[in-house]
Parts: sequence; C-alpha cells; structure tokens
Amino acid sequence: MNDKQVIGKAIVFIENNLYQPIVACDVAEAVSYSYYHFHRYFHAIIGETIGSYIRSRRLTQAAWDLVHSDKKVLDVGLSLYFETAESFTRAFKDRYSMTPSEYR
Repeated sequence: MNDKQVIGKAIVFIENNLYQPIVACDVAEAVSYSYYHFHRYFHAIIGETIGSYIRSRRLTQAAWDLVHSDKKVLDVGLSLYFETAESFTRAFKDRYSMTPSEYR
C-alpha cells in the first residue's frame, strides 16, 4: 500500500466508526501498522494526532447532527463518545465558539 492508501484507509475506518468507542490503537491496527509508527506517520502527513483527528471529526459530526436531527443535545454528545454533557459542551464551544444549544 502506498502512503495515500494507508492514510485513506485510516480515514475511512475513522469515518465508519465515529459512533463506536475507537482510539488511536484501533486505527493503527486497522491499517496493519504498529501504534508507534502509525501515530508518527499520521501526524506527519495529516498535521495532527490520530486522537485529535477523531475528536475533530466527532465534533464536526455533532454539529451536523444538531442541525439535521431532533436528538437532544446530550444524546448527540453521548452518541459520539463524549463522557459528559460538560465535556461535550466545553469541546464544542472551544471549536465553534458557541454552545451546542446556541449552534442548534
């Protein structure tokens, strides 16, 4: 597999598992790399860590869900594996400069 295929496969894995409890080790395993090497490789190519990328994608998905679904704000956060309403609201506000409720 070439560089683009490895990163592409990792991103597809992340996208397909946003609503699952995934961590960086799971992504490395999905592309058959050791965590140590893939973590460094992903960061060099994408410019952020695997964990940061997963969190970023979950926040983007949360924003989409808030606008396009009738789920409660808490349910959106919990479905994307934010541990508490506070952690979801804090992360969302850091990214979008407004609370999830205000965004909706």
